[in-house]
Amino acid sequence: MDVFEHGESDLIVVLFTREQGRLAAIAKGARRSKKRFVNKLEPFTSLQVRLTPSRQSSLFRLDQAEIISSRPDLRFAYRRFAAASLICELTLHWTREADPDPDLYKLITWTLDQINHGKTQWAATVFILRLLDLGGHRPVLDACVICGETSSTPHRLSYSHHGLVCRRCDHGDANDADLSAGMIRAMVELSAADLARAERICLSDTDRTRIITVLVRYSTWLLQREPKSWKIFSDLT
Repeated sequence: MDVFEHGESDLIVVLFTREQGRLAAIAKGARRSKKRFVNKLEPFTSLQVRLTPSRQSSLFRLDQAEIISSRPDLRFAYRRFAAASLICELTLHWTREADPDPDLYKLITWTLDQINHGKTQWAATVFILRLLDLGGHRPVLDACVICGETSSTPHRLSYSHHGLVCRRCDHGDANDADLSAGMIRAMVELSAADLARAERICLSDTDRTRIITVLVRYSTWLLQREPKSWKIFSDLT
């Protein structure tokens, strides 16, 4: 997920694993080794690893790594790199160490594969919706969150109320975001569909751009921090 230099020859690697969730490991001598970790600790790579826990800290020792999927296009196509960086940064913000989540692991690997194949904005949109859902923060999208009205279409997403508000309950909060009825339907379908079917849900480029912008701003409001990679990705969208 992320790699940092440590000392003269080591690397600290942040991983998201199926069994143990997010963790950090030290790869001893990785910067000098020409065999053990060469080309294996690149960003966005799926690995099979062997780890040894430390007795003194939460930092593991990375003893061995074998590549499962390297996803090279994520590192050499700038827009894909920006999207993959956004996915990894949001994962870091929304997860804790040693908190395994197999569904999130599956979502991350699926999203990175889709972006690697060029489905950049669409995959990132699905990821953020599902990430919010897995974290218990999916906004209410089927009725007005204040009065429960369903007969008149709620038309704004209220960040402070964590869901849609209808025209009658809308007080013009600057943090509320306009969404068309079509965008709301698409968000509901993308949230509910299995990943294999999600690709069939059609959205225009304009609607995808609007939806992902609203979702990132909602995530930013919840976390009180904006992903650094968002500006790069949004400038390319």
